[in-house]
Amino acid sequence: MVAIILGTRDGIKDARADRPPFLWNLLFRSSDRPGLMRSALASIFDLLALAILLDVISQFLIFRMVHPAAALLIGPVLIAFPYTSSRALANRATKWRSRRASIERSGLRSWLKKGFYAMAVAVIGAALAAPAYSQTDSSRAASAPAESPELRVVAIIAPPSVMEQNGTLTGFSIDLWNAIAARLKVKTSYQIVPDVSHLEEALRSKNADLTVGLFITSARDTDFDFSIPTLQAGLLVMVRDTGETAKTASPVWDMLRLLFSRTTIVWLGIALILVLIPAHLVWLFERQRPNGIISSPNYFPGIFEAFFWAISTLTGSPEGMPHQWVARTFAIFWIFAGVVFVAFYTAQLTTALTVEQIRGSIEGPGDLPGKQVATIAGSTAANYLGQQNAQVLEFATTDQAYKALLEKKADAVVLPAPLLLYYAAHEGKGRVKTVGPEFNTAPAAIMVQLDSPLRRKINLALIALRENGTYQQIYDKWFGTP
Repeated sequence: MVAIILGTRDGIKDARADRPPFLWNLLFRSSDRPGLMRSALASIFDLLALAILLDVISQFLIFRMVHPAAALLIGPVLIAFPYTSSRALANRATKWRSRRASIERSGLRSWLKKGFYAMAVAVIGAALAAPAYSQTDSSRAASAPAESPELRVVAIIAPPSVMEQNGTLTGFSIDLWNAIAARLKVKTSYQIVPDVSHLEEALRSKNADLTVGLFITSARDTDFDFSIPTLQAGLLVMVRDTGETAKTASPVWDMLRLLFSRTTIVWLGIALILVLIPAHLVWLFERQRPNGIISSPNYFPGIFEAFFWAISTLTGSPEGMPHQWVARTFAIFWIFAGVVFVAFYTAQLTTALTVEQIRGSIEGPGDLPGKQVATIAGSTAANYLGQQNAQVLEFATTDQAYKALLEKKADAVVLPAPLLLYYAAHEGKGRVKTVGPEFNTAPAAIMVQLDSPLRRKINLALIALRENGTYQQIYDKWFGTP
């Protein structure tokens, strides 16, 4: 309607300036065409821009997508057609009126009716074109497949729950979620974070929609919502595999093992080196003295008598005292040195025995108190070990915990049983072993934001996967038949 009004206004101006009809000159007079185009564009430029803008906004609001070509084509056509038609008709009508002023009113009315009829045809044509354009875009939108929403899933690498192979994420929790996502008809974008605290922070800050395979705890249940359990598992203890089986404790065996231990051998070697000096000094000063502790002036067997005296003095039972004053003075010093030596040796042996008893074989969770145990920071295992008075070594990833065990920086690793069983059967085969039964059993589930509508949808999908056997297939793939 605005284009018709503008066209009528410009057509009247053309008639008063005695210019030919707009549409005729535009089509058949190339010399006048540039000027006509400039004048028309100056009149309807703002209207064209507004039409294109409104068309783009309408496409986005109705179809959730924009067709730039359609907006640039349909808008100008719907403006140009009524504008050119009304401008040409207004020109002719105005000229006719000026030329035939004497014509009776009835004749004028007839021509005016024709003009109005022509303008009505232009308006009807524009009205018919708009629904056709709308119907075309509607059919395009209907034929185009609807884009699926995308959910942001955050996870940590913890085989076999979540693992990366050839640049692709896989594992029990990943396969299970992919099956759920396919049933919900949603896309998934995965984000890997270094530890559990980053998992919780991503959901708390709404940078992620959910996380997979996390154990349910009272603290987490306060801040987040959980699906129905996806897995029921307990904790397990893993130690280094030395290839030895547990032996029955024997005091005699323990005593012999200590007497021939590395500590005892080292201290005996030190004692033998130390007694060489006092033995030679006593032999040197005492060999010529009558009634001395060295009966023979010769090196052999005199040195053996001196050697025996030095050893007995070192252990606190001297066999007589030298008569020569230098040797006697040194003997007093050597007796004192022997007392210190025996005290140090006893302390070292006691320390070795204590450490061995503390770091004895670990056969289950009951042996963990006082031991250095590696686990994941912020996990349920870390909380349990703290309550058991174990020396907890917390790491960001499972690989770091396994490395600490193999490098003897930890006595054991405590993690969920599926993780340890998988590692012991694959990367750690022959180097580690699991001991004792599962303990502190807890459910693992998909964690979502608090009051998230995804919770019910995920629960329904999980129930369906259990009913049609898909869940069991995924479980058997990673853990075998339970």
